[in-house]
Amino acid sequence: MIPIVHPTPSPIHRTNTRVAGFTLVELMAVMAVIAILLSIAAVGIQNIDRGQATTTAVAVTEALFDEARSAAIGRGTRARLIIHANLNDEDPTDRTRYLTYMTVAVSETDEDGIDQDRWRVITRGT
Repeated sequence: MIPIVHPTPSPIHRTNTRVAGFTLVELMAVMAVIAILLSIAAVGIQNIDRGQATTTAVAVTEALFDEARSAAIGRGTRARLIIHANLNDEDPTDRTRYLTYMTVAVSETDEDGIDQDRWRVITRGT
């Protein structure tokens, strides 16, 4: 019998072998999934920031209420937490303060402790 000799393919003429790697379609699919996950994460990060701002605002408001209470007890008079609620569209400073600027005011009394129905701001406000 005559042995059958198969010719060894040269590296240049390989036709049946596959090179390991990813196709362009597979790479694009992975990039699309990553983009979707990043957009979802970005929305979540924005919501975290809003939550922290709310927590900070609550803490500041509680501190101002405590300050008003302490001023009323210490002076033996009334105290108010004043929230800026006037809106003037022509004044940009007024617009930024609308419903965000708060300060504490106390009622002034005379020497006998009688309320004069005049209010004096005692904090610089926040």
